[in-house]
Amino acid sequence: MGREKGVSSVAKKGYKAEYERKRMLEKVGYRVYRVSGSIGAGDLLVVRKKERGCYEVFIEQVKSVRSNIFYFDRKSKDEWRRLLLEDIPSYFVIRFNHKNKIYWRGVKVEGDPPKKITLRADSRQGCGEGVLPRP
Repeated sequence: MGREKGVSSVAKKGYKAEYERKRMLEKVGYRVYRVSGSIGAGDLLVVRKKERGCYEVFIEQVKSVRSNIFYFDRKSKDEWRRLLLEDIPSYFVIRFNHKNKIYWRGVKVEGDPPKKITLRADSRQGCGEGVLPRP
């Protein structure tokens, strides 16, 4: 029993967050494909058919933190830059805990990666139009 060999607790936390986010998007009508690892620039490829044969498509890089600040390390900066190379709208989506409640906040990938993202639990940040896709 105990920890699985070769799988860190950080990797497990990320895997769990990816699947949680995948289920959230599927509940509101998106088709979601997990493409993490060396396969793609992000963790989730998200697609939804719209009217007249058009599709809404975007990529999400999912992160999970315990505090209300996400710091960009070298790996996160590289992931941000890889997403910039894609010709698809992309988002860094961060899962965090505030007062024993789980929140999700997203940042559209544009320009240089920031040094950090300060996350707020209020409705003025994250899930509004233009930041994270709405059903």
